[in-house]
Amino acid sequence: MELKPAPPPIADLLDWLEPAMVAPLFPPPVRAALRSLAVTLPEAKFLLFECHLAASRARVDLSLGQIAALPFHLDLPALRAHPGPILLEYDLGTGASPAVFASFSHRARAIGTGLAALASALLGSLAPEVALMLARGADAQEEGAAWITQFGAMLSRAHRPIRLNIGGRSPAAIRGYAGCVGMPPASLALLETWFNLATGLDADFILAIDVAECVLPRIGLEYYFADTAHSARFLDRLRARSLCDAAECAAIDLWHGAGPVSRRLNHVKLVGSSPDDIGAKAYLAAHYPSADAVEPRA
Repeated sequence: MELKPAPPPIADLLDWLEPAMVAPLFPPPVRAALRSLAVTLPEAKFLLFECHLAASRARVDLSLGQIAALPFHLDLPALRAHPGPILLEYDLGTGASPAVFASFSHRARAIGTGLAALASALLGSLAPEVALMLARGADAQEEGAAWITQFGAMLSRAHRPIRLNIGGRSPAAIRGYAGCVGMPPASLALLETWFNLATGLDADFILAIDVAECVLPRIGLEYYFADTAHSARFLDRLRARSLCDAAECAAIDLWHGAGPVSRRLNHVKLVGSSPDDIGAKAYLAAHYPSADAVEPRA
């Protein structure tokens, strides 16, 4: 039987990744903050660097997947029993508890009671109105068309919202889910413009919504591209809209590579609540041992 290598400490992974961690995405203060965070983290095989583009100052958050063991304060029965992957997202420099993402698939769909149980375990309590909203989110899934890919408890945010990520076979399927779950009209209009931004490109999409008693107006759309040629063309479109710059695009291109840890652009995400409030992020993946793994994110 072939033995799978144990994940090394996060600090060792950062050592291997250092040559590809270039400015403007990873200036010295960001690399130093990642080093400080690394000593507190569990071992993991999958790292996802969330790089905020065209920001006034460089900002990177870090997610961990394929974790050796959950941190003590998150070693909860509800998470241990969850059949899908668990992802932890750390907001760099805050010292806050990580956001927790539990993954689902279209073959093993999320159900409302299961989502409520996860929310109660992670948040400590759950208002009845929020439980009803989670049930509505689960009921809005359409078999073979649109489904919840991840449930997220945003424990690092002030109001600790619940995140639902929605995958679909097509933009129309995701659009249909958004309407069924009660996304505000302005958010629906914004979503449509974001779909149009990828016209002519080979891409899959994941919609990110935050829910409380209703769907909150700030949304996200993740773009997963078939190859680097399509992602490069999309980044060019973002650059034309001042959502990233040429130096950031060059740094993203440099990230791709192999070695002890494989590196690739996992996906690009747009976030916002109106046409005047849009930001872009690039999610840079690193996988140990070297592999072509792609994982979905918040």
